[in-house]
Amino acid sequence: MEEIREKVLDLISRKVGKRVALDDSFGALQLDSLSMAELAYEVEQYLGVKADSTVLECDTVRDFIEYAAELKNRVQSH
Repeated sequence: MEEIREKVLDLISRKVGKRVALDDSFGALQLDSLSMAELAYEVEQYLGVKADSTVLECDTVRDFIEYAAELKNRVQSH
């Protein structure tokens, strides 16, 4: 999970141009649904998993990290 957390933090930080915190909301970071779709794609490429539409339910950076970890766990358990 630590590796996923650091990668997602890096991806989001690069997208917004500053270091983000776990409790930052995507609204406050001015990331819209298109930006979320781009992030989901980047996570798919990194983890080798397919994201689904529930990614749009993530409100904070922490939510997105938990979502990515859950995707990875689902793939590993099959």
